[in-house]
Amino acid sequence: MNKKKQTLIITFMFIAVLILVAMNSTIFSARLDITETKVYTIQESSKKIMRRLPDQLTITYFLAEKLKTSNVIFRQIEDILKEYAASSEGKVKLTVLDPGSSAEIENQARSNGIYIWDAGEKSGKDSAYVFLAASGLLIEYQDKKIPIARIQSIETLEYNLTAFILSIIENKKKTVGYIINKPNWNNSTFQSVLQSEFEPAITAEMFNPGESIPDSIDALFIVGTPDFTESELFEIDQYIMRGGKAFFSIDSVFIMQQQGQAIPHMDSNLVTMLEQYGAKIPPALVMEGDDAFAPIHDGRQSYVYNYFFRTFAEYASKENPITANFAPVVFEWASPIELVPPVGVKAEPLTSSSAASVRVQDQLDINPQNSANLYQTLSPSAASQPLVVALSGSFPSFFQGRELPESKKDSGVNAVYNSIPSRIIVVGSSNFIDPATIDLMGLQGSNYYWSNFSYFKTCIEWLTNSEDLIAIKTRASRDSSLSKIQKPEEAEAAAGFATYFNLIIIPLLVVLFGIIKYMLRKKAKNE
Repeated sequence: MNKKKQTLIITFMFIAVLILVAMNSTIFSARLDITETKVYTIQESSKKIMRRLPDQLTITYFLAEKLKTSNVIFRQIEDILKEYAASSEGKVKLTVLDPGSSAEIENQARSNGIYIWDAGEKSGKDSAYVFLAASGLLIEYQDKKIPIARIQSIETLEYNLTAFILSIIENKKKTVGYIINKPNWNNSTFQSVLQSEFEPAITAEMFNPGESIPDSIDALFIVGTPDFTESELFEIDQYIMRGGKAFFSIDSVFIMQQQGQAIPHMDSNLVTMLEQYGAKIPPALVMEGDDAFAPIHDGRQSYVYNYFFRTFAEYASKENPITANFAPVVFEWASPIELVPPVGVKAEPLTSSSAASVRVQDQLDINPQNSANLYQTLSPSAASQPLVVALSGSFPSFFQGRELPESKKDSGVNAVYNSIPSRIIVVGSSNFIDPATIDLMGLQGSNYYWSNFSYFKTCIEWLTNSEDLIAIKTRASRDSSLSKIQKPEEAEAAAGFATYFNLIIIPLLVVLFGIIKYMLRKKAKNE
């Protein structure tokens, strides 16, 4: 080999080494994501928020190495975290530690609130297959340390992590206001729940109907009957027109439990206002099929009451972070919601009933003894019904083209008739977060109410988040496991088919392939 060729080869090798070093560095970093749903790529909104970090943020991922070989999810979580570090222009530093590799790392994880558990299988006295498992984050910024004890999915990982980074940047405590317009509401219990679940990240402030809602309130939620005067509605409407976010948990019918009847709230101006915003709540109720019931206890037995039911992930939005990590929630005497968005408003169903549900609107009989027969009568018209919807955009004022309330005419108030971009969530049931729900359903000690409240809390967090964070869509884990099948009988049938296919069909196909290949070779040899 002559000297010229030798020089060229050395030069090319040197350039190749430089390229590899640059590709492996934090400053010059590139990752190619060829997955269909961009599982490993964080979105531009996250990158934009990270670039606003004034100081470096450190993420320590405590991950048992053996977990990565048992479930692809943990590798995906690690890859997403690596994407944060690679895309942050050096502002996010990632370290991955295995608590099972040393006692020092295990103690570090435990002392910082990371959940560690025993994984694997024991066989008699043999514990060789048992290992310390962990998948949790420790986030450090300046003098703050925030642990996320356990992470087992990727659907909302980016949303939650970016939300945390944004909260560091803003360093602002959120305040929500609430108006309760419901008889027999246990406000002391509700306030204690708010305090235990919202503090310290969110504070809650109670308002009476008709009080002015200041712009300092990050979100407002209204629970109860739609019986508001126009003067009281004006304050809510104008808060939304000024860009305020709102959550409505409203009844369109009046439940008379003792009489076994439900009566529509006639000529409700709040229902009309919500329809103008894009969510129409008809004077009707939803009955669910037997496959999605919540058990009712009367002290002697459990039975199915079609007006009380839980919902499935199959009928929840897959893109909105509110319902991405879906846990079933319970509805009692819930009304369906029709989407009628005006120009400039986007309407999205968040949670719906199953395809086996029916709408009851002409005969509002809620007697438990009659519900099963009534459901059977209406079952031919069964269809999924939206129960929780999200609206976003510029809303038209309820008072557009109408006279102002008498109390506002001479007050010097300048009404706003088109909102700046805002967000609203509507639920067709006031029982959704009513503390009396536990007693009503006879579910003392159950987690149904807390599942509902967790859903509600997620809604409030979504409403109060910035536009950059709202722009982040949840990612699909592309989990093809049988756990995604909700109904037990369908899951059992699918599991049986998978077992049969793997144990019988695949080996037979392999044997058949071998026989065919042998015969073809034998034929070729004879020829």
